[in-house]
Amino acid sequence: MIEKWPLYQYGKVTNEELEEKCKEIYVSEYIRKGCGTQINIKTRDGVPVVFRESRFSHAFGRERRGVRNFHPARATRVLWIKRVLDEDAGRLTILIKEVTKKLKKRKGGKGGRGKRYQRLYYVPEEEYLVVLTWDGPRKKFLNFTSHYPMTQPWKIEEIKELFGIK
Repeated sequence: MIEKWPLYQYGKVTNEELEEKCKEIYVSEYIRKGCGTQINIKTRDGVPVVFRESRFSHAFGRERRGVRNFHPARATRVLWIKRVLDEDAGRLTILIKEVTKKLKKRKGGKGGRGKRYQRLYYVPEEEYLVVLTWDGPRKKFLNFTSHYPMTQPWKIEEIKELFGIK
């Protein structure tokens, strides 16, 4: 039997307290230490990964009907991001895939030009995905975009197909 990764335990807290504690952990683990020193995180192949505080609501939220709400299931996996990037999987598999997406036009006719270059990290045993976006075609660093446990069967199938898993 494969050992699963532990979920972070916050104790008994309200949803607002959970979001606040998760943000504290996100900032202290990925952005800057308590003394204000910048944290430098690199992928196993040496590419710097930039984490931004402004990405927190996107990475730890889920959009429903145009409103982004904090998602507790993502909060319990806050420490998994670093584990995936360090490829400290233990006995679990980490699959990496480079993808290019054409940007779609947004409402109001804005956007739609160019491409988005992404690197996806997928842990099949946990049905967990980390999404990083390249800074552009120069590919000098990666920006942390999001992470999530995949719970919808259609999304799991889509990712498995992308990674060539049967």
